[in-house]
Amino acid sequence: MGRMKGVSEGLIIGTTVGVVIGLLLAVGILLCLRYRRSQAQIRSSSSRRASTVPIRTNGVNACSMLSNSSTGQESPRELDDRATSLRELQKATGNFTTVLGQGAFGPVYKADMSSGEILAVKVLANNSKQGEKEFHNEVLLLGRLHHRNLAVPPVIHRDIKSPNILLDQSMHARVADFGLSREETVTRNGANIRGTYGYLDPEYISSRSFTKKSDVYSYGVLLFELIAGRNPQQGLMEYVELAAINVDGRTGWEEIADSRLEGAFDVEELNDMAAVAQKCNSDT
Repeated sequence: MGRMKGVSEGLIIGTTVGVVIGLLLAVGILLCLRYRRSQAQIRSSSSRRASTVPIRTNGVNACSMLSNSSTGQESPRELDDRATSLRELQKATGNFTTVLGQGAFGPVYKADMSSGEILAVKVLANNSKQGEKEFHNEVLLLGRLHHRNLAVPPVIHRDIKSPNILLDQSMHARVADFGLSREETVTRNGANIRGTYGYLDPEYISSRSFTKKSDVYSYGVLLFELIAGRNPQQGLMEYVELAAINVDGRTGWEEIADSRLEGAFDVEELNDMAAVAQKCNSDT
């Protein structure tokens, strides 16, 4: 009897140990398979990123197309997204040597595509503070801007300044560098002030809340910069405020005109331009 009891207990213990070992092996195999699958996905994703770069090849927006090389026209066209190989972009940009400018998060290059189109290609810099996720968000946001004069959804640029205004061969202006842009519907409060000093809306600086009015203010500064030929970071707006004392309605702004023009400008057009700029910078 005692012998049978010992055998029974041994059988139970052996079975239990076997089941536990089996479960541990199953869990180990499952974890190993999941790890190998995740590594394969990472390698596959890295391979895709290394071989192709997503860009807008059609449609009209500031950062994806400068002009149509054959006509120079700006008529909107249907959106046609495709993945362009890195080799093709290297060829189109002279191995990334045709620098158009330096954005907040990376350089922008001019690309002469084999199709005849001229594009602006933005590359995320290795030392950029903007992560890959934010870079992709910028691409997606740009891809939703369909009309040259109407942004849908409404977008707040947050860094309107002269270096971000590109001109094509027909002197059509294009707004570039949407690295700081946000949809108007997105939460607009932030602890850190983003943008370029000299162009920043004083209300934004004090409230830490950016709105479309912030872009309007920056645009006004840009217009005065064009008129006066002065850097906004070197007392431009103080200079404008002093000149405004002698302005009579819509006339008198010619005294702040860039001296390098030597008077070769249309006074009425300059005053109209200054009046628009003043409204952009007005508190009301």
